[in-house]
Amino acid sequence: MMNKMSVIGMGYIGLPTAILIANPKNKIICIDNDEEKIQKLSQGNIYLKEQMIKNQFKKKKSFLSFFNDIQLSDTYIICVPTPVKKISNSFYKEDLSILNSVLKTLKKKIKKDDLVIIESTCPPGTAAKFYNKVKKKINFHLAVCTERAMPGSTIQEMVFNNRIIGASSKEAFKRAENIYKKFTKGKIYQMSLEEAELIKLFENAYRDTNIALSNEMDTICKKFKVNSKNVIKMANLHPRVNIHNPGIGVGGHCIPVDPWFLIEKKTKNHSMIYNARTINLKKENEVYKDLLKILDKRKKILFFGTTYKENTDDLRNSSSLKIIKRLFKKIPSAYIFDPINITHNNIDKKDIKNQRFDFLIIFVKHSWLLNNHIKSNKKIILY
Repeated sequence: MMNKMSVIGMGYIGLPTAILIANPKNKIICIDNDEEKIQKLSQGNIYLKEQMIKNQFKKKKSFLSFFNDIQLSDTYIICVPTPVKKISNSFYKEDLSILNSVLKTLKKKIKKDDLVIIESTCPPGTAAKFYNKVKKKINFHLAVCTERAMPGSTIQEMVFNNRIIGASSKEAFKRAENIYKKFTKGKIYQMSLEEAELIKLFENAYRDTNIALSNEMDTICKKFKVNSKNVIKMANLHPRVNIHNPGIGVGGHCIPVDPWFLIEKKTKNHSMIYNARTINLKKENEVYKDLLKILDKRKKILFFGTTYKENTDDLRNSSSLKIIKRLFKKIPSAYIFDPINITHNNIDKKDIKNQRFDFLIIFVKHSWLLNNHIKSNKKIILY
């Protein structure tokens, strides 16, 4: 008898996950509450732009079925967003409303020996709390296998990265391992539920803290009118030093979000993780103020790059977009252009090539710039 498997959430992680585990013997039920998204996917129209995902979707589409509500299955893989919500200018808190809604529905559908895998990033204790509540009524299995994938190379990362599986039992681990080892070439490690949740959060808190250190160093270097990148490059020649590059802030779906899951409001002022987060938030404001000082709104200005990093169309928590939006309020005559994500463009590619700008501010160094020249009197590359 074929094991019925559902992947809940057809976003940046859920859809590639469904594609990877789908095959003629393992047909996957794909679930998302966005009716338009499900309709388009069922018609073969994929919204993700990564070519490898598109190619795999074409090959595997016949093994996928699409629904708006959760279907009865034997295995459920949860890949829904767990964002943060703003409490104040200096404090954010996790928003688990989407995940909690899914878990609430699953409580009514889980059968004996069913397996639930949570790939969504969660505060420590989230999985155990759900497991302990439901297992009083139903003997099921739970695993945590938090996603680790970088936009632009999602499939490669999912295939070649190591996997850490937190499990409620040996049986839960064995069943989850059997799913992932069918496409994962990296190693698979067994941990507890809480350990698996914390590992992902620690990874991104480390990166956020390191970036905050480099951003603070950059601010110090400005006072002495020296190039922070040169100083950091030389410091990194030390065999036990690895300082990240400074930037205009921290964007994306993980690094600026996950550290908040570890921060408690009552103890935040004594938290290195919290201080790092605030430094990186303040960096956006510092860049905004520096640009406002040098830009003349009477001049022709082009803001280039709105995504959170180079060579991706991802706008999630984009520092460049946040800064550009603030600047645009002060300089509404400015032009905005991104060759990969055109959502906020107010000038097209043809017009860009035929004009000369007084100021070209490069927020994101897309490789598009290597083959396309933009004429300007002054070019400012932000990091």
